[in-house]
Amino acid sequence: MKKGIIIGFLILLFTAVFANVYSEIFTDSIFDFRASKGILDSNGYNCEYVGGWYDNVDRILDIWAIDTLLIVCDAANGVHFFSISDPANPRILGTVNQGGYSQRLSVNQSKDVVYVADRNPGVTTISIKDRSNPYIISHTETNDYTYGLCAYSKSANSKALPSTEPDSNILTKIKPFLLSCDRYDGLSLYNVTCFKPFLRSRIMQDIDHPNSAIVYNKYAYVACIRAGLWVVDINNIEYPETVYNVPTGGHISCDVFEKDGYLYLCDGASGLRIFDLSDPVNINEISGYPTRDETHDIVINDYDIGYVAQNDGGFSVFDLSNPYNPQEIAYHCDGSYQARMIFGVDEYIYVGAQSQGLHVFKYTGPALDRFSADEIKSNEKSNMSSNSDSFTGKLEVFALNGRFVSTIDYSGKLTAKNLMKYNIPVESGVYFYRSVDGEITGKLVNIK
Repeated sequence: MKKGIIIGFLILLFTAVFANVYSEIFTDSIFDFRASKGILDSNGYNCEYVGGWYDNVDRILDIWAIDTLLIVCDAANGVHFFSISDPANPRILGTVNQGGYSQRLSVNQSKDVVYVADRNPGVTTISIKDRSNPYIISHTETNDYTYGLCAYSKSANSKALPSTEPDSNILTKIKPFLLSCDRYDGLSLYNVTCFKPFLRSRIMQDIDHPNSAIVYNKYAYVACIRAGLWVVDINNIEYPETVYNVPTGGHISCDVFEKDGYLYLCDGASGLRIFDLSDPVNINEISGYPTRDETHDIVINDYDIGYVAQNDGGFSVFDLSNPYNPQEIAYHCDGSYQARMIFGVDEYIYVGAQSQGLHVFKYTGPALDRFSADEIKSNEKSNMSSNSDSFTGKLEVFALNGRFVSTIDYSGKLTAKNLMKYNIPVESGVYFYRSVDGEITGKLVNIK
């Protein structure tokens, strides 16, 4: 009798611990959904609720956008494809249901394919060459639940590094490949030169419950639910090895994102943590931000605007142009939904709220004008002498990456010396300016 009671107690204890680990990642909110515009408009700053999609939703677990195509993982319902030509009103184009459980996705635009992590288990490859008619190309079985994926293609930023290994094994000589985060099987590396992923290697040592991964140079950075952030040397794709660990104090590390040599980690209750990758192995933590609840997902656009999902804490929008000093510029938090996944397209913010559907918000704060890539390219050869005539009116100043800096009321000749009299809040570097009407543009080199 006593033995039975003890066994029963141990079972209950194990269940409680197990549930505690996974409830933060895979369990729906205990809050009732209150999807009325009045409620969703409350408790926000610089943003407003404008629409959404709520038809027969299972659980929205990942979101990504390519141009006007929005891709959504909806758990047992498969993968939905939406047109966001009207950004506030997503229009569903179709659904691909692979008969599993759509957990996370990764897009390889050069091959027009979407890789879907399936918890039942496996990786499904979907063609999006015809955006109006996506279809399954292949399904690759894995030994365990697949939680996260990272598609990688060789680019100008991933040059081959010196190595004594055969070229066929070198990371940057293989194009493209896929990282798969598999619950008990660690990190798997697949060659996806053909559409069906082909397993090249797997590393299980130290990689406990990986949830998300990114690649920078010859290293993979893997956020693990139970083991913190691991740095994995994958230069020889046949023999990956762990080389460094960032402990997370027992918190659940959910997502990672790399931008311009900086790593952004959603570290659960520790909020947003930011690392400098100048030394890609012994990475240096430089800053962070204490969020309202556990961080689960981050995406950063070309203009250094970051979007962070915070579970019961809603979401935040950050200006990350200075990684040493992240600035929250908008947020929404009312406790009526769990923000699990997020994506930003211009001023529109798409939030995956699990079983409560897809919410769409619009940024309403101060203008976040940016120079487009084409404008930057066309102004790279401009100089002050070409715009040395007198000018009176408003000038907008932008950083080299297109980030808006300030607007000034200018009067006088357009010279660097005169411009800097206006106390523009910039450090040393190259900046662009333009008149509000766009008729006058030029380049400013500031030396402090």
